[in-house]
Amino acid sequence: MKIIQYRYQLISIVAGIGVSQTLYYSIKSTNGYTGAPAITSALKDLGFNINMELGIKSLITIGILAFIISEYLILNYHKNRIEDGIARKKLKNVRHVLEYIETASIPVPLKMKLKTNFMTTQPLAQEISLYLFAKYEPNEIREKLNRYRIKVPEDTLIKRSLITKILNKQNMATLQNIQRTEKVGVSIMPPEPVVASPKKIFISHSNKDLVYVQEVILILETIGIKSEHIFCSSYEGYGNPLGSDYLSRLKQELQGNTLVLFILSQNFFGSKMGLCEMGATWILTQDQIPLYIPPFRPDDVKGVFPTIEGMFINKKERFIQLRERLEKEFSIEKKVTLLKWNRQIESSLKNINLAIANNLSDHTSEKKTS
Repeated sequence: MKIIQYRYQLISIVAGIGVSQTLYYSIKSTNGYTGAPAITSALKDLGFNINMELGIKSLITIGILAFIISEYLILNYHKNRIEDGIARKKLKNVRHVLEYIETASIPVPLKMKLKTNFMTTQPLAQEISLYLFAKYEPNEIREKLNRYRIKVPEDTLIKRSLITKILNKQNMATLQNIQRTEKVGVSIMPPEPVVASPKKIFISHSNKDLVYVQEVILILETIGIKSEHIFCSSYEGYGNPLGSDYLSRLKQELQGNTLVLFILSQNFFGSKMGLCEMGATWILTQDQIPLYIPPFRPDDVKGVFPTIEGMFINKKERFIQLRERLEKEFSIEKKVTLLKWNRQIESSLKNINLAIANNLSDHTSEKKTS
């Protein structure tokens, strides 16, 4: 279907560029004139009483319209190709999009327009979409966008992919207005690493942080990850069988395509087993996501994960992004309902934030005692 669409667009482009020349030669063949006299003569034959000056203006107008139409069609053609390439993961990151634009056989001004579109509005539209779905219910999102004069079809199911697509079509001024009014913090997310679909998720953690691990497992299972696809060293039912060698089992679990979730805190870096697991994952896996337990921050491990985008463990919008990624990579067909997802994520975040608050309170008490 896409190939057919591209063919028709190419035909339209050629037609747009050739409008003035085709018209010009067809008129010339009928009345023998060229240029503006040809247009003037043809319009007089049609009953229009015009002089040579208006004939010249008409010729120029036809040329300008042909140029505008062809530019519009060329831009839409390449926008569709880029969006299709991103959807099919042929254009895997920003660099690939830029390379495509640079090698396209189009004038420099059109290249600049394409770059402006894909290098500015897309990350902002994605971040606004994430923010809206983390904060509002679907009907509230529709009402919210209507206030910014962004129309969402009434009879359409509100999905994040739809809202992102609608936001991508807005101009930068509109998106910046939403960003300022809603106080959306923008962080341009790097592209997800392109690896084969993982067969397992390994959760590396300190045994002092089991309360957080429990909630992460509940969220993963709500997404649709089966318990046998989750390996967690010290959580009952997900770890090492009684009597088996832990290091051998760890090496076995990390073979193949494994996504590693690091539950990071001061406890983790005080755990010899945690550091052992980290070393093993660096050697045996390519795909890792750090989850930071506040007040622990990315700055506390600057040299450990220099190029990997992590997430705070108490941020709903990041779990939405994680859910969407896992649904694709694990080919989850029976996706969780919005009601069930919201119920689980709200419950887990409540327990996580309570554990963080208790942890901070304990540390404050220890400092006062010492």
